Amino acid sequence: MKLIITKKNIIMSLMIFCFIFYGFVSYIFSFLNFSYLIHAITILLAGITFVKKGCFKYINKHYIYLLLVSYLYIFVYSFMNWNSRCSIVGIRQYIIVPLIFFAVLKYVRIVNWQKIFKMMALFSVINTTVGLYEYIRGGSLLPTSRIQYLGTENYLRSAGLTGNFISFPMILGVCAIVSFYLYQTSSQKKYLICIIYDFIGIFISQSRGPLVASLIAIIVFYLVSANYRVDEKKNGEVFSRWFVLGIVGATVIYIIFFTNLLDSTVVGNYVNRIRSILIWDNSNGDASNASRVIIWKRMIELFKQHFLFGIGIGMTGNNTEITIGVTESGLLKRLVELGIIGFFVTLLPVAVMILEAVRNTKCADLNGRMLRITFFSIIILILIEWFILQIQEYIPVMAFFWIALAYLVQTSDF
Repeated sequence: MKLIITKKNIIMSLMIFCFIFYGFVSYIFSFLNFSYLIHAITILLAGITFVKKGCFKYINKHYIYLLLVSYLYIFVYSFMNWNSRCSIVGIRQYIIVPLIFFAVLKYVRIVNWQKIFKMMALFSVINTTVGLYEYIRGGSLLPTSRIQYLGTENYLRSAGLTGNFISFPMILGVCAIVSFYLYQTSSQKKYLICIIYDFIGIFISQSRGPLVASLIAIIVFYLVSANYRVDEKKNGEVFSRWFVLGIVGATVIYIIFFTNLLDSTVVGNYVNRIRSILIWDNSNGDASNASRVIIWKRMIELFKQHFLFGIGIGMTGNNTEITIGVTESGLLKRLVELGIIGFFVTLLPVAVMILEAVRNTKCADLNGRMLRITFFSIIILILIEWFILQIQEYIPVMAFFWIALAYLVQTSDF
């Protein structure tokens, strides 16, 4: 497999490595402030998109205007409620990172996604292997990693090369979707193994949100792509396999959630962790859900107090030295920081573009349809996590969101 870099596609190649593979190794380069280089490239490529003719040829200009209005609103709002470091963080999250949409817009139609996806599948295997090493070793491989221990047994939440136990499973979820695309279009079982391996990586991160979101995204992928699979002649066989898997899955769910058969075994701690997805109190010994509900209630009350304009961008987040704390929800983060007006101004263009792109299913070939389903599934994955975590703070993850949206919009016939 080769990715040939020529004078003609040099910018495209830089974009690929900077925006996609940044997610795999971002924390390795954290001491170099690598994110600032990404921001500089984002602004540069977005500027090229705006000045070069033909970049908006396939896009409804009204959506571009709506996005620009949302950026302008954030820019003005940040200066009216300037809070030094918080406002800078907010501009980064609400303006610079979303500019990735414009930075890649010109190139998503000409990129060889098959090659990129194969490279992502390979990197995900390496990433999960590092995570497994950390898990078995009981400590972080990278000095810059953000790890955490759970329970009285000190179970490690692996972070892999990503260096973060939230970004790590989310990026593996994206890779699982990509591997599912490769499996669907090639029927090569090695990609099915990659999917299983990705889910092992997600599991050892002990992050329940990415686990649920990834499973839902894969199911959505399968259901939506049912009419376009390359093995249409084997639909009966494929249905039988999924039926058997469904029965096995239902049995496992029953044993975990409705019996105590595994509680006294060596996997009891992990069973409780999975069970806590549906149990939102302290009855299973996991207080994280109960504390999350408390945070949600607190943030809802704060939103009510600052209903129209919010408390200011960047005022919530993981960096408690400069913020009031996390919201445990991207939805609440936006409502609390921007108020109801900023919430609609910033989300309206994104929501409209997603809905219009989903409604438009016209593609000239099978591969084009499968690619659209792949990127749509990636958006589903990230949006699910957005509801239960302030995922927009994790730039490598949001890069995938904006790339996926750019592809859907650029390949739609608006």
